[in-house]
Amino acid sequence: MRQIARAVDVRESAIYAHFDSKEAVLRTFCEQMVTPAVLIQELLGSDLAAVAWRDPEVVLRELAQRIIEMWNSPRARLFFSVMIREGKIGSDPLSTLLLPGIEQIQEQLGILIQQWMEQGRIWNDFPAEHLVWEFLAPLANIRVLYWHAQATEEQRELGYRRADLHIEYFLYTALLHRMR
Repeated sequence: MRQIARAVDVRESAIYAHFDSKEAVLRTFCEQMVTPAVLIQELLGSDLAAVAWRDPEVVLRELAQRIIEMWNSPRARLFFSVMIREGKIGSDPLSTLLLPGIEQIQEQLGILIQQWMEQGRIWNDFPAEHLVWEFLAPLANIRVLYWHAQATEEQRELGYRRADLHIEYFLYTALLHRMR
């Protein structure tokens, strides 16, 4: 709370005048963060059938780039660091605010990947839900390791390079038009 008060140039007591507890402050942060689910809605829109006819490589690159930009923004890095430091990622009730967005991403992207599979554009060796996991989980890992509030510019750049390599690898292994 002291760090937040310093960052916004107010006394800690002023924060508590607006919020009942530290949990209420964190809940407000969670509610105000732009999530990957919002980005998916912006990028894909409500008509997944129309998006399914776009080039999967283009859509997945664009989606990954938007998620990366969002997660590496100063506000998102600070938010994530606070959540980690406060032990709010995982089983904490506050983390349940994040779960609906994650589930929405998995569902929408899973539908899209399944449609690409049915069109013969993505390998169907594994379930679509697993490919969603393979696409997003390494990006989330990179977020934890390289895009946090204390990360140096060099660390963040390494995160970008690892994310780029991951996306290349994912596309290489998932897209039918690429050689295996």
